[in-house]
Amino acid sequence: MTSVLVLNGPNLGRLGVREPEVYGSATLADLTAAATGWGRELGLEVEVRQAREQGGDLVGRPAAPLLIGRHDEHPTRFS
Repeated sequence: MTSVLVLNGPNLGRLGVREPEVYGSATLADLTAAATGWGRELGLEVEVRQAREQGGDLVGRPAAPLLIGRHDEHPTRFS
């Protein structure tokens, strides 16, 4: 099974709480559940990690391949 690593920045823990009228009501847990669900539908194993601080080191899987996605869409667009 193909594995996908999703790396979230440190401030995503505030999703759903901080300015929901701007960023939406979806929480990081909601987005994690959506990502793992979509992965399952596509036959992918999805691992989701969150950075502890801005510019911090990647923890846990230093040899993981980097997948660059679209950065022009806000993650809560799908909520």
